[in-house]
Amino acid sequence: MKKLSVILMAALALVATSCDESTNAEPTVNPQLPVMNAEDLKVEGAVASAIDVTSALQSETPIVLGSVAAVNNLPAGYELKFVGTMSRDAAFERSADFDVTLNGTTLQVAPQAFEDTYVSVMGKSAKAKEVFVRVAAFAVKGKSMVRFGDEKTFVIDTKTVVTPLDLGIVIEPSYGLLGTINGWSVAEAIPFEHSDADVYDDPIFTLQVVISAADAESGWWWKVVPQSTIDTGNWVDADNASFGVAVNGDGALEGNLKPRTATEDCSAGCIKTPGIYRLTLDMENQSYEFVKVFDLLYTPGNQNGWSQAASAWAFAKVGESNYSAFLALDGEFKLSSEASWSGTNYGVGAEAGTLSTAGDAPNFNAAKGVYFLSADISALTYKLIAIETVGLIGDFNGWGAQQNLTREGETMVWKGKLTVADGQGWKIRCNDNWDINLGGDLKALTVGGDNISVAAGTYNVTLDLTNVPYSITLTK
Repeated sequence: MKKLSVILMAALALVATSCDESTNAEPTVNPQLPVMNAEDLKVEGAVASAIDVTSALQSETPIVLGSVAAVNNLPAGYELKFVGTMSRDAAFERSADFDVTLNGTTLQVAPQAFEDTYVSVMGKSAKAKEVFVRVAAFAVKGKSMVRFGDEKTFVIDTKTVVTPLDLGIVIEPSYGLLGTINGWSVAEAIPFEHSDADVYDDPIFTLQVVISAADAESGWWWKVVPQSTIDTGNWVDADNASFGVAVNGDGALEGNLKPRTATEDCSAGCIKTPGIYRLTLDMENQSYEFVKVFDLLYTPGNQNGWSQAASAWAFAKVGESNYSAFLALDGEFKLSSEASWSGTNYGVGAEAGTLSTAGDAPNFNAAKGVYFLSADISALTYKLIAIETVGLIGDFNGWGAQQNLTREGETMVWKGKLTVADGQGWKIRCNDNWDINLGGDLKALTVGGDNISVAAGTYNVTLDLTNVPYSITLTK
């Protein structure tokens, strides 16, 4: 086979020479990179089922991943190079690379490099956790680098349980968010929600946040502070007195939290995409994630000076097509998918109750008042229902006629009183029928949501439908 290849190469060379002689053109030489087949390299994996990084660091012992058993057809002047990748999941969706050293025939990694990679992928928790590790092999000569096999070929592909270095993570009972959301007031930091479990058993803290188009345009800045800092009412120059990101203005929706130290502050994150997000903190791993909860449509029209940024939102669960909103309208308006006219804009279709995305589609038109909009952008249909009354209904009145709330002028706020006993469920209902009702979380009401239940008592009720998330505030 090799002789045949040599003969073919010689024949091709003769053809090239013949062509060159006939044209007198200068031949172009394109050096070809070698092809490295996966079977040309045999590596025996030796990743331990459990790796204790602390022990490796203390003994200064490299972490062994495997050894080279055989290599064939390595071109002259080329050397072997290995690159490792660590991930928290088998799909390697969140991963980081690390350098692998070839010491003789042994593939190894420095324990500090392994620890650093672990922290970037898994966070700063000291708990032992399962990680996925794989290693790719390359033949390298100068700037030329050729992989053995293809992009799916790995000489080591396994998983192990890693016990990382104990970084002494302290988790406080509660945390607050500050920044654009509250004018950077430490004393008035917005509290995260947490379960009733011990924070070391459940280190997850969550908060739903709304980033308007106007705030996103100028940048929605954020940091996190623990309860000990909130209690002082001001910034504290101490370890773990606040948390942010490594690079000021980082707009990533997920990543690792950077704690401030006694001598060095952390930087602030900056989100530039409007929306309703669920912000999740994992204070054991010291990581954060913004997940969009709803997709949005803007409602520019007469009522807001035809400004998307100033308009109320219609919203739908991410991935769904049916949007809804309570709107204070006064004449014409449209629906827009973006905070400008550059996206998809919806007007009235040719048939009643239909939508159109045509540039000349007529505007919606409504007499001055409050309305409930339901629009399906997949089916291109909509309903616009005038809201005449908004009230309370539940076990406290036998689920009979609703107890109406009073609208505050021309705002989207309604007020009233509620008296309930323990265990009694209740909801918000409109127009004294069940076509439009609200329930669920007091801080994030949903259309058709579950019954609401609170401790027995008499409450002052404030319903705010100004913008999503719709909310109820109860005071005694």
